[in-house]
Amino acid sequence: MKLPKGHKRAVTVYNTNPWVSIRGVNGLKSGYTINAGWCLITTCNRDGHFYISIVTGCKTKATRNSFSRSLLLWGFKALNKF
Repeated sequence: MKLPKGHKRAVTVYNTNPWVSIRGVNGLKSGYTINAGWCLITTCNRDGHFYISIVTGCKTKATRNSFSRSLLLWGFKALNKF
């Protein structure tokens, strides 16, 4: 992505966050505390529907990421059944 868009001296920026690769993801907050463990809140707007995934209490960052991704994918599929 180039910022500012169309400017002749635009700077190219890259995002290494894997959540941006999920179509429609537009926001997230991640974190860790001793009491709550690894946590992630993800928001997504896809096909006119708004999704929120909230995961807390995970022992590892990888578990948190995997579980949150699974929740979103389940939501996308479940909504298409109605």
